[in-house]
Amino acid sequence: MAAGEEPGAARCRVPGSVAAVRVRPRAHTDARAVRAGAGDWVVECRDGDREVLVVAAREDLPWVLGVLR
Repeated sequence: MAAGEEPGAARCRVPGSVAAVRVRPRAHTDARAVRAGAGDWVVECRDGDREVLVVAAREDLPWVLGVLR
């Protein structure tokens, strides 16, 4: 899985150490970290002691969760 397929996003490999914790709707408090139009769902993940947020459209959630452990 690579991050940033859409224009303007950084493209990098997602480490295998990133693990999904939960899926939730995007909240207004996510606005600073997430640009408009990126998706309405947030997959909260952990990479060791770091929080990683993956924003996706509903139809892409199965694909995202399938890649994360």
